[in-house]
Amino acid sequence: RATTDSYLGGFIRHWKGFLTGSFPAALYFVAVAVFKLDLPWWIGFCMLWGAVIVPAYGMWREERDRRVAAEGKIADLEAAAGTEFVRRTTDEEFWVLALASEYGMRRQPHVDFVGATAGSIWVGQTPIFHRDARWFYDLVQAMITSGLIDFVTLPGRQSYALPPESQRIVQVERRKGRKPIAPSNPLVHAVTGEVVTIPAPF
Repeated sequence: RATTDSYLGGFIRHWKGFLTGSFPAALYFVAVAVFKLDLPWWIGFCMLWGAVIVPAYGMWREERDRRVAAEGKIADLEAAAGTEFVRRTTDEEFWVLALASEYGMRRQPHVDFVGATAGSIWVGQTPIFHRDARWFYDLVQAMITSGLIDFVTLPGRQSYALPPESQRIVQVERRKGRKPIAPSNPLVHAVTGEVVTIPAPF
């Protein structure tokens, strides 16, 4: 994830684009302030946006090129070593990735077994009770923070999706024979209140 320093560094690296994009805006303000020309305000607004968009586009293109180059280096290393490299994950993280890949995961409101309205995480058709499986919710949130899972909100639907990197982790680790290992902590069904075991995806 880009930090404030990296964004500032990006603007510094693209100072030429910043100056190029700012030049029309500078001319506009000189025309208005010095020569008292009556120019529409929206022209200045558009020019200011251009001053931001030009260096921002340069930053985006640079980041894209770096990512493509990094992916190419990984592919070369994999070809040379005869293996595939992916981000390392803990057993708990890989287990969640496997569940999301095989069964799907989503947020869905319902009435739980204590009679309250809850927005539980559903793994396939199994809603997980938050109060008695807080560890599971904390794990999923930590994986969202680390970028292993995307939380997608659409009209009338909230779901957990695997970004391309995580999809590849599941595919590569599965080819290597890695099995999802469920944690020893219990999962509680949010509708029945019973302890549940979700079958291993593979």
